[in-house]
Amino acid sequence: MRLFSIPLLLVCSVAVAAPVDTDTSALHFISISKIGTGTKYSASISFGFDNENYCTVSFKTAGLQYKPLSDGADFFTIQETSQQPNNDIAAECSWNGSLFVSSTKPNHDGFARFGISEIDRDNKHADVLFSLRLLKLDTAFDDRPAYFDLPRYRFSLTGSDFDILGVPDAPTNF
Repeated sequence: MRLFSIPLLLVCSVAVAAPVDTDTSALHFISISKIGTGTKYSASISFGFDNENYCTVSFKTAGLQYKPLSDGADFFTIQETSQQPNNDIAAECSWNGSLFVSSTKPNHDGFARFGISEIDRDNKHADVLFSLRLLKLDTAFDDRPAYFDLPRYRFSLTGSDFDILGVPDAPTNF
């Protein structure tokens, strides 16, 4: 298992993007791990095709924000964009031999979004959602940096994997 260890990238570049093509129809959940102890810890989720083509999203469970859905269902989210940096989430992908990372540089057109929905605490089940646009590390200074785009990816976590998510209770006064 690979744990997230790349710091957020802070470099200069032009916002024009040359996306990297990826077929995400066969992605699958690889692993989830807990980093730290007690109630304030981080979770790291990996998904992809294999040991050479995968993504890892790490987040501080205390950073999850409650955003109820229009039907009243619980939804928790955490995100980072180039306009709204957030140290509570980071993402990286290793794809086709290239490394893609979160970037908070305003000139980079990237983001990392993570959500938890369909929460059933009694049966220990939740759906997790990802949306990523990550900068290809070796093109960070190029006029047209490349990006890894994952518009939307969703899968379910159950049992002990659900426990690691650290889904807080919904606030009662929201």
